[in-house]
Amino acid sequence: MRRYPGPRERVREMRRLAALALAGALVAIPAPAPAAQRGTIRGVIVDDAGKPAGRATVILTTLDAQGGDDSEQTSTDARGRFSFTGLSTGNGFAYAIDARYDGGLFPGGTLQLPDDTSSAPVFRTRLKVWPTTADPQSVLVHRDYLFVRPFGDTLSVIESVTIANTTHRAYVGRARSMGVSSNDTTPTFGFALPQGAAPETVRIQESDPMDIPRVVETDTGFGITAAVPPGETKVVFSYSVTGTGGVYQMSRPALYPTLDYALYLADPLRVDTDRLRERGDETVGKQLYRVWRSAGPLEAGDLIQAAAVLEGGMSPALRWGAGAGFAALATLVAVALWRRKQRTGLPRPPARATTRREAMIEIAELDLKKEAGEIDEREWAQRRRSMKARLEKKRHPEPLP
Repeated sequence: MRRYPGPRERVREMRRLAALALAGALVAIPAPAPAAQRGTIRGVIVDDAGKPAGRATVILTTLDAQGGDDSEQTSTDARGRFSFTGLSTGNGFAYAIDARYDGGLFPGGTLQLPDDTSSAPVFRTRLKVWPTTADPQSVLVHRDYLFVRPFGDTLSVIESVTIANTTHRAYVGRARSMGVSSNDTTPTFGFALPQGAAPETVRIQESDPMDIPRVVETDTGFGITAAVPPGETKVVFSYSVTGTGGVYQMSRPALYPTLDYALYLADPLRVDTDRLRERGDETVGKQLYRVWRSAGPLEAGDLIQAAAVLEGGMSPALRWGAGAGFAALATLVAVALWRRKQRTGLPRPPARATTRREAMIEIAELDLKKEAGEIDEREWAQRRRSMKARLEKKRHPEPLP
């Protein structure tokens, strides 16, 4: 099995895309002109009760449009305050803020400092952290849905996982409970991939409410390194699955107790499984899927045996080609990584998704239409930004009043 890019390469790639999205929303960016003045980022780290978190470590990573990154760190004072000064301004630079607290990594998102202000810009922000726990019984998977469509000789998968942390502490993974010291490459929560998945194609499309600045390879798939906050966290990611003779292995283990597991297969795919039950058809966005769902909750360690089978010939509407499909999936990454950029009003698309799950599929379908030449660049950009603005709410880092 081919390996992921190493952790350093993967985080550099993800943050480079974030900087590109900030500076030009997927367009080429010229080298930044020297900024006339330097800026400052000031903030406060607070705990789950809203009280200042003293002695937390804050890491500032400077990103530029050419893919470079440089990090520095400081500690909060007794009132939870921190600051970074002498920072470059303008569209050519973006800044990622992360905090370490009680053994957990709490990413705070990406921001920019404007270069068109009358005085040196100061950005004020707040980042929330929690006490942590390493008890694996703290977390379970509420929902795990796979939306599967054929593209050429492969399958394109968009997977939506809802994690439930049932405690009032952030979950930092089993490794800490076994005495393994945490660092930027220690996974906190793992995601199993199907046997036929191509791991190097994994792309994080969405994460709510936390950021995912880094993923690492694991024996069963991949893991994230950020602490999982209390409550529900949704992670949406995409990847491709290869097969032989129209059969694609989708078997995988359940890493955590899973309340609801389902495969959504687009025509002409069907599934061969003794673990899932056919539940009829369901339209998500504008795509009709045949649904197979687990008969009941899955226990950690259960094997979900399934194979997707391509029945008959593929319809012309679905044969858009693997190239277009994967180019579109790659396009999803950049804007998804920069979720916090504020958007102004743009024309609304003709159809409006009613749920976050439908909205994600609608955005993916829009990207495929653009790559297939069915809509032009301008219409794609307007509709996509409007969809994302409806889908996304503002998240940290948030300016303080």
